[in-house]
Amino acid sequence: MHEIYRISSSLLGLRKAMVISFLVTVIVASSGYCFEMPVTSDYAEGSYHCLEKNSGTERWRVDWSMEKVQKDNKIILEMKEHGYGIYGNREEKISWSTERFLEYDDSLQRTHSTKEIKNREGGTIEIVSKKFDVEQGIVEFERTDLISDKVYSYSFRPGSTVIGPENISLALGGADLAEGYKTEFYLCTDEPKLYKVTAKCLRKENIIAAGKEVECYKVEIIFHIGLLKIFVPKTYFWYTADEPHNWIRYEGLESGRGTPQVIMEVLDFQ
Repeated sequence: MHEIYRISSSLLGLRKAMVISFLVTVIVASSGYCFEMPVTSDYAEGSYHCLEKNSGTERWRVDWSMEKVQKDNKIILEMKEHGYGIYGNREEKISWSTERFLEYDDSLQRTHSTKEIKNREGGTIEIVSKKFDVEQGIVEFERTDLISDKVYSYSFRPGSTVIGPENISLALGGADLAEGYKTEFYLCTDEPKLYKVTAKCLRKENIIAAGKEVECYKVEIIFHIGLLKIFVPKTYFWYTADEPHNWIRYEGLESGRGTPQVIMEVLDFQ
């Protein structure tokens, strides 16, 4: 009888250990999402533009380039954008140049970007700098207003996966998109505000982009903002159904609450 009790106690202890191990695994796995990076060529370039959703009027357009380099045994994507037009809540046309650096191995690790905004006369009026430790969940945001000569600094530490809206198109392109796929992460907008969101793949659908019919996955970004969500239009991204899942179209607010509802779309597609 004593031997049976000893064996039963051992089995019970083993079962408890297995349950605890399972719970620890679940907690660790759910603490953050790793953005697997899509296969990218060594160099790529293209253009996209932004239209007012209701009128179809073009607000601005961007030319971009992306180059993959290696530095200190790390893979870095160097991305550059040059844009011109009416952006956000501004009434006059502006131009801007953005440099982004994305560090990754199998998944996105860190990003750093600097955006310089100029007025119609070519004078710099604002500089925005962002640093993300994607998997550790750390954001450093700084906006320098050269008109008022003020610097605004913000820090966010959600403690879980976080990216900026400028990187969603690339980050989700590496996901295993299929109907029903979903994942959660934090999004730091240009307001700047921090939101917890869910990316959910709804279905396949064919759209017309750059004069061509393209089969895409439609992905909805759902903001976890309670009852306030009734005041925020739905946000969608479209990616090519074929891998790598290239970004094709965006529909939603231009750059945060208070900005127009727009459609962004590639101007060249191959």
